[in-house]
Amino acid sequence: MINFDFSTPIRQSVKGIVIIFGFQLFKFLKQSFALFIVIGVGIARKGSILGLSALQLMLYLLALLLFFLTFSILKYWYFKFHVSSEGFHLDKGILNKESILIPSSKIQNIHIKQNLLQQFINVVSFSIETAGDDKSEIEIKALSRPMALALKKSLLAEISEVVKSFPESRVYYKVSPKKLLLEGIGQNHLKSLAIILAFILGIYFQFKDLFNDLEIENEFIDNIETQSAAVFSIILFNILILLVFLLFAFLFSLLKTLIVNFNLQVIEHEKTIEISKGLLNKISLNLSPRRIQSVIVTNNRLKRYFGLNTLEVRQAMIDKKKAQNLSIIALNKTQLWYLVNKIYTSYTTIAEKFKPTLYFIRVKAIKSVVILLILNLIVYFTEFLNLWFVNVLGVLIVLVFLKISYRKAFYSIDDQYLVVGSGFIETKTEIVQHHKIQSVVMRQSIFMKRRQVASVHVYTASGKISISYIEQERAKAILNYLIYSVETSGKNWM
Repeated sequence: MINFDFSTPIRQSVKGIVIIFGFQLFKFLKQSFALFIVIGVGIARKGSILGLSALQLMLYLLALLLFFLTFSILKYWYFKFHVSSEGFHLDKGILNKESILIPSSKIQNIHIKQNLLQQFINVVSFSIETAGDDKSEIEIKALSRPMALALKKSLLAEISEVVKSFPESRVYYKVSPKKLLLEGIGQNHLKSLAIILAFILGIYFQFKDLFNDLEIENEFIDNIETQSAAVFSIILFNILILLVFLLFAFLFSLLKTLIVNFNLQVIEHEKTIEISKGLLNKISLNLSPRRIQSVIVTNNRLKRYFGLNTLEVRQAMIDKKKAQNLSIIALNKTQLWYLVNKIYTSYTTIAEKFKPTLYFIRVKAIKSVVILLILNLIVYFTEFLNLWFVNVLGVLIVLVFLKISYRKAFYSIDDQYLVVGSGFIETKTEIVQHHKIQSVVMRQSIFMKRRQVASVHVYTASGKISISYIEQERAKAILNYLIYSVETSGKNWM
């Protein structure tokens, strides 16, 4: 094994220049996507735009690429790091110099990952998170994997359970291709449908003037009106459009599941769990029970039929994008509860469950009607498709939503754990230990107060857990009990 000396300031791999350049270029292209479309259309129609020919635009683009390359080289050169007894040190900055120190005791998690470009040039990204921010404090974009693993071990050397975990480790769970495929089939495809529709509407509104100029919209609508003279034809056409969208949503969910969770492995150490997965973005991260704020067990009717469950782990102040990586999919019940007991050694299922009041249904119904009205306004003002049938479908969905969401809502409390259940398509069960709680708040609107109903919001370092719309007296009792339990537990939240 190669020995690395981190005691003196060193730079990342010289390949980091390529990574920094690639990140800057991708960011620029992402932000300027619409501009390039307009320029492309202008050049195609007139041969120039704003008095600039295609050759002149290419020269400007080349100058911009040279600027990005120079910036990448300078950023690489002034980026140095080292490890001391105090923690991790980083010096960076071209014009504005920064010196950052992160004590080892403040490190929340360490991510080792690879995107497609990093895989191609055989380097990894190394990022450090602390409990004080929801974004990575530090990210080194280009290290060799052996150096990244050595740096990780060096930084976590003060944490005894991590050091002990390295010699004795085993792959406890590895997802099979069959389970990965079934997990993709059992995903919540309505989320994917919403993403696809939002993307299409965003593109439509962004380039609406361009579509008008090219008369694409008029031709499309005329074609619909020609082929849909009868009411039956209109309904059939709308159903066909809906089925096409559902098919795309299904394929999107399946592909996303396969890419994100490719070669998923759970590596069990003595006191920690390590997750490794990903195809285009390979990630590897270590989960220590003392840093975990809560866990969520998720499944749905189709996943239960396949015997699949998902375990999601929530840590302190982690950003939403990285939080998606803190999940282990396609677990059977034995594997699921083994990992839960690895995190919560004393956890047992709480038998007694309590339901919210019927005020829960009333609030959900009002919110659903508002969403339905907004959907109608969008359809009315876009005038893109004749979707009047959405009201009938929407009312049916709302009725089913109210029934199922109430049936799945519950809460349970014992002397160590708070458990809250929720969901519509998916069934979610969130488990949090009392000593992880940061604060507890009881809230009432004036309408809730009239009906003697209240909600209790429990805050941890990773977010909020709500016990919604329960009896006022019970809410007060839960508030007082949880505050008492936190104050007398004698345990640290991390």
